[in-house]
Amino acid sequence: MPAITFQYLATAGNYSTWTTENNYIRCTIIDTLGYPMTADIVIANSTGNTINSRESTYINYMEVRILDNNPIVGTARRVLFYGKIEESEPEYDATYGQILKIFARCNLQQLLKRFPTRDFNPPTNKSGMITSLISDARFSTTQIGTLDTTKLETSVDGYTQRTNYTGNRQPALKIISDLALSDSIDPNNATPRYAYDFYLDTEFSGPTASAGTPTPDFNYFLRGSRPNGVVSTLGLTLRRPNVGDVESANIRFMLPDYNFNNETRELVTRINLGYIDSTTDDGAARNLEAILITHGAVTINGGGSDFVVGDTITWAGGGSAIIQVVNTAGVRYLVIGSITGSTAFLTTISGVTITKGSGLDTTTAVVRLTTDDPPGSLREVFSNDIEYRSYDYNLESLAAAREKAEAFLYQTGNTITRGEFFLGGLWPMATFTGTHTPLGASATVLTDSGADFDSRRIMPGDILENTTDNVSGVVTGRTATTLTVSAGGMSWDQTNAYRVRAMIRVGWEIRIENRPSVADADMLVTKIEYNEGPGVQKVRMEVMGTSRGRESRNYYEKNQADRVDKSLWESTGAIGGMPLGTLTWGSNIVFSALDRDTIQWGVGTIEISDGRTFSIDPAANTGNMGGTTYIYFDSDVSTTALQVTTVYGNAMGRNRILLAIASVSSSLDAVAEAAVIVLGGAISTIFDGANLANRTVASAVLGRANQPYNTNIEFSSTGGGDGYRRVQWTVGTIAYGDGTTEVIDVGNSDTDFVGPTYLGDSQTRWIYKTVGSAVLTVTGTYSDAISEGRILLAIVVTGVSTDGDEPVILPFTGRVPTFSAVAISANAIIANTIAANAIIAAKIATDAVTSDKIIANAIIAAKIATDAVTSDKIIANAIIAAKIATNAITAAKLEATLVLATTIVIGSVTPGARIELTSAGLRGFNASNAEQVSVLSSGTNAGRITAAGGTVGLDALGLGFVGTSLSMITWRIGNLDGATRSFIAQEGANNDLLIQAGSVNSTVPRLILNAYNESILCRSTLRPETDGAEDLGISSVKWGNLYLNSYVELDEITTPALAPTDSARLYIKVSGAKTQLAVIFQSGAEQIIATEP
Repeated sequence: MPAITFQYLATAGNYSTWTTENNYIRCTIIDTLGYPMTADIVIANSTGNTINSRESTYINYMEVRILDNNPIVGTARRVLFYGKIEESEPEYDATYGQILKIFARCNLQQLLKRFPTRDFNPPTNKSGMITSLISDARFSTTQIGTLDTTKLETSVDGYTQRTNYTGNRQPALKIISDLALSDSIDPNNATPRYAYDFYLDTEFSGPTASAGTPTPDFNYFLRGSRPNGVVSTLGLTLRRPNVGDVESANIRFMLPDYNFNNETRELVTRINLGYIDSTTDDGAARNLEAILITHGAVTINGGGSDFVVGDTITWAGGGSAIIQVVNTAGVRYLVIGSITGSTAFLTTISGVTITKGSGLDTTTAVVRLTTDDPPGSLREVFSNDIEYRSYDYNLESLAAAREKAEAFLYQTGNTITRGEFFLGGLWPMATFTGTHTPLGASATVLTDSGADFDSRRIMPGDILENTTDNVSGVVTGRTATTLTVSAGGMSWDQTNAYRVRAMIRVGWEIRIENRPSVADADMLVTKIEYNEGPGVQKVRMEVMGTSRGRESRNYYEKNQADRVDKSLWESTGAIGGMPLGTLTWGSNIVFSALDRDTIQWGVGTIEISDGRTFSIDPAANTGNMGGTTYIYFDSDVSTTALQVTTVYGNAMGRNRILLAIASVSSSLDAVAEAAVIVLGGAISTIFDGANLANRTVASAVLGRANQPYNTNIEFSSTGGGDGYRRVQWTVGTIAYGDGTTEVIDVGNSDTDFVGPTYLGDSQTRWIYKTVGSAVLTVTGTYSDAISEGRILLAIVVTGVSTDGDEPVILPFTGRVPTFSAVAISANAIIANTIAANAIIAAKIATDAVTSDKIIANAIIAAKIATDAVTSDKIIANAIIAAKIATNAITAAKLEATLVLATTIVIGSVTPGARIELTSAGLRGFNASNAEQVSVLSSGTNAGRITAAGGTVGLDALGLGFVGTSLSMITWRIGNLDGATRSFIAQEGANNDLLIQAGSVNSTVPRLILNAYNESILCRSTLRPETDGAEDLGISSVKWGNLYLNSYVELDEITTPALAPTDSARLYIKVSGAKTQLAVIFQSGAEQIIATEP
């Protein structure tokens, strides 16, 4: 039976009911910190002979759930997963045939697919902001519940920073995660606070509800508060088992394939955070660049004061920074940032004194060393910067940016311990038991004065079991010592036993024990993956912890590439929220060159990602440009015209979009045109011109020397004795990218070649063409060939007379290059530089490959032609046993009658373990040279088969068994080597036959056939296989006397049929409420012997 039940919500008219899928095969449930819970379910997609019969049942966003079949008293089942189908895919499986793969997610997926549509009034805390975001993004209040304050806890710290989520490029769930990660962080509190975590539960109104849907509740809680106390006492412990360890309700064993390691890849030493400064008129986008440092006691001199946000500090070596965050409790630290873009805040700071103020009025502190714990500057510990960069334009103040920077730098400022391990069996649960302690009974409330349900975090929706009465109900409320269930669900009497299970979810802490060389520790669950199917029931868990208490989730920004919803972290946003300069955009405006110093553009449209559009009309141009010019749109100036400036900063701002960058052509070519780079908003930067095609630079924008070209000019050696230093080329045409052509022709029409040109020995020359010229030029200066208006066509390297008759020619024309020996150094061509199949047979001289050129084992079977190796090529005795493949000699290769005059031995030689085959028969010996088995064909015992060292024999006289003391016959269960036997027939004293269960030579036989007394002795209960189904004797052959030493017990039956002739039947029956002993005779008369008083 599967460990889970998969159900779908079937709808008929106005009624919906949960229906079990009978074709279920397997499933995987994944619970990941900060993400929707997912389920992958596989079902058989056929019914009888009808294939693809189930896919029509499952439609997108149908509600499904998965129930845990782990027994709970009554009919209750825990809901492991509740969500909606997002994908269903039929396919063929080699094992199961036609299957249907279903993917579903819990309702947190709604927060991934919705983006804030309005701004919110400043909340009092982050949990209030999260509640507002959920209310705005969810489909309805029944999809994600936020009213249960037991589950959605109020943030410890207040929060009143202004934020603007309208038009934000992030979905609601990403914003909620960011808020949770920075909520109420205080590592120096009596109970350190590091962040909040969340998940969506699966609460149903009843554990066996066949109809209706739940309202899953959003759980938001302080990290480390589930359970809230000593985890080994209040929660679940996972242990690497030792010999003798025993699993219990709250102690489960890890399987051997586990891994725990310290990860430095999650460290961050420096942050660069973008935000919007709403305090300025233009709402400019700004950056906060900062690091975190720790320091010792503060010394205040004269009229100085303690460090506060906004102070400037300095230190030796030219270091200076602005204080962005001050922490004065516990280990003191500062978040310090740059001053107007300066990098002085990165000056070495560990171990030095930082100072605020001057003269006698100063405040100083010494920054901790890199060897301290924690260190003064983490970046200086590693001599490495690990930067995190983010543009959070929902942050509308420097104060909000400072808060996020502090949280991020603190959470990622230490090595994270992460673990991965597996459990066998069911989804992990923490189980608690006890008894109802009050004297009186209660219809709805369980009370256990010794329990601590608050700290154990038993939640509404958990299933409470009365194991005494075998009933169960759903918890609707709790206190430290009481649990309440819905009215009429169950009742409690004193000493009634109970059991309640808390389902472990991400964000819970568990205890990890008995890792090799590692102290036991509480660790945070970050992922649970449950796999169930035929022969498989396994749980994979991921956890994390930290050596100094700093913990951070696998936060989205660093692991975004691994997330299934990566593409959903950005969207087009909502209308009218963000400044234009912070949003993505697109445009169909065409820019082109009017001449070498003027760019023009036509009418068109600019589309903003928040849905706004701006129509640009009329067309215009830059006028005569004197240098680099920036073409931009500024909605504050005009919503229909583009603006032009030569200052880059003027083109950037709150409501400005830089559309193009133009420059004057430096070419004096008559066809030269100004160049323009068109920017595409969210897409990559592209080059564009008058006729933009495939995001390339249009040839018309460039001078001919900078355009792509092709030519049919060919370069070659003149040949002859001094050909190694001469080159010639054909007349031909150069075709440019803009469609124009130029001809190379010096007027020599009698030959295809112009030249020859003498280049000299051991020289490098560059051959080029000047735009507009009909001749080619040879130069020994590389820069001459690549100057403005020139096109490099070939490079020639000459040799000396001993190098052959050709120079090296490298053309830039698409023609084949020419290589000579001068271009190839000694030993330059090695095996790795020769392409496969490059050397063909025609290039190998006759008799060039000799035997000493062939390495050992080089000639393989595939290289020997069929029938190439004949018998005269094989020397005598060349083929030895080691050269004959296994099974190579088949029956067809042996004589029909193969006579061997010797003994065939398989195994060791005498006296080792072996099999011998001779004309006398087959014999098998063990390592001690004792004969174990034989089949004899001649001699005294010809025809006999023996085994077990001669204790078992088979011949014409029959099958014989000879034991060391008494002969026996054994029937075994399983394999012959197993220690478990079914029963044994054994020779006993006085030639008795003993039949027994258990091991050989048991002293307690169960059935004895006594040859001396001619009787059967039974030492076990003699009973029928099925109650009331077998008889002792038959009507025609009856037993003799029956001797008993105890009572006869009869069950009540109805009056039987008449007894046979000369017989009577004794029985008991019921009459009214009384039992009667009766007898019936062959006449049919029934006689009541006795009646129950």
